[in-house]
Amino acid sequence: MAKMLTKGNPLKLMILFTLPVFLGSLFQQLYSFTDTLIVGQTLGLQKVASVGGTGSITMLVLSFTNGLASGFGVITAQMYGAQNEAQVKKSFGAGLFLCAIISVIATVLSSILCMPLLKLMRTDPTLIEDAYAYMSVIFYGLTACLFYNYFAAVLRALGDSRTPLYFLIVSTFLNIGLDLLFILVFHLGIRGAAVATVLSQGLSAVLCYFYSVKKFPVLRLSKSDFQFGKGFLWLHVKTGLPMSFQFSLISIGLIIMQSALNVLGPLYVSAYVVAGKVDGLATLVIQGLAPAASNYMAQNYGAGDYKRIKQGSASILLIGVVCCAISAIIMFCFGRPLMNIFITDVTPDQLQQVLDLGMQYLHVQASFGLFLMLVIVLRNTIQGLGYSGFTMVGGLLELAMRAFAAFVLTPMFGYTGLCYSNIAAWIGAVAVFVPVYFIVMHIVKKRLSYSKPIPAPQE
Repeated sequence: MAKMLTKGNPLKLMILFTLPVFLGSLFQQLYSFTDTLIVGQTLGLQKVASVGGTGSITMLVLSFTNGLASGFGVITAQMYGAQNEAQVKKSFGAGLFLCAIISVIATVLSSILCMPLLKLMRTDPTLIEDAYAYMSVIFYGLTACLFYNYFAAVLRALGDSRTPLYFLIVSTFLNIGLDLLFILVFHLGIRGAAVATVLSQGLSAVLCYFYSVKKFPVLRLSKSDFQFGKGFLWLHVKTGLPMSFQFSLISIGLIIMQSALNVLGPLYVSAYVVAGKVDGLATLVIQGLAPAASNYMAQNYGAGDYKRIKQGSASILLIGVVCCAISAIIMFCFGRPLMNIFITDVTPDQLQQVLDLGMQYLHVQASFGLFLMLVIVLRNTIQGLGYSGFTMVGGLLELAMRAFAAFVLTPMFGYTGLCYSNIAAWIGAVAVFVPVYFIVMHIVKKRLSYSKPIPAPQE
């Protein structure tokens, strides 16, 4: 149910909000896990490398669109915190309108640029056709992913992090069944894995929408809720665009890294891919802090309560430290056996090499996880307070540091240099986000001392 994050113990609220988000992220990660596992066990390690080689490009497109959706949700959360039901409805309507336009444009552009980007990344000739087959299906199904993420963002804006989880669980098990059906029964190969993912996300989006509208009266829209001016639409766009570009800059950095990785050969790509799956699983506890921070801050900013904003910042950082410890334990203690389940159709020597390379990557990530936590918490705190434009500077520095790792560290130190690319990016971002955080908190304190709660935006 919808929940106000403007009342109650901040630490308890953060934990209760984060747990369903974490579980939702866990099941979302199972999408990727399932595709990689079934592809690896049924089609071989080279197909795993083909799927993994598409990750940075698909992430670029999905990050851009989902960043916009998250930004729209921030405005909804602020209106909900201000207890302005009429503006919540209009915000939801504006988000639906904008998402429809974005999905069409993004689908067309990504489908056209898919193959040129793979070639630009110097994708191995033995992998490129399978990579294209997988990516093209994912891009054609972009609308399903975008709308699910928008509905989830709106529900979290209302303080409900459970409803998206329920439908994501159903969708995840559907994805597993469809993977097996399309690959083992219909013999669609790597394309079948992509079709299963798109159909599962589409069902999740449809179910989430209809259930949410039935459950939450504030989301039941009438024709008048779609009558908004350009200024109201721009309010959403100017909040969503910086978040979108921020996520896209990270993805562009990953594309640069992927390009440097592809030169090292398929075995290194495979090691990086399977290690990345474990890394993604281990850092879910940290990634789950993002919506908790942004929605808590947005609601309390809407309510004009600076004291709770400050209390929330301390609480989320405390939770973050605990999450870093859990993440490190998973990578150090369970990294090798988790990677092993993805690998088949290789010689014993190749298996050992892939696992050793993967563990090298995981050891580096685990040792510097505190910086990742700070990046996520500080970035989403700043964005939730409505100053997402400030985080662009950190995003640009992240991109520069990843480019440095790809073009300088990797040629000098090979795979080892590439393993430190994320670390360089995190440290660069933290160097920006720490002073920006204190500047934004000072601005918010002054502003809320004159206006409590914040006024509704002009239509």
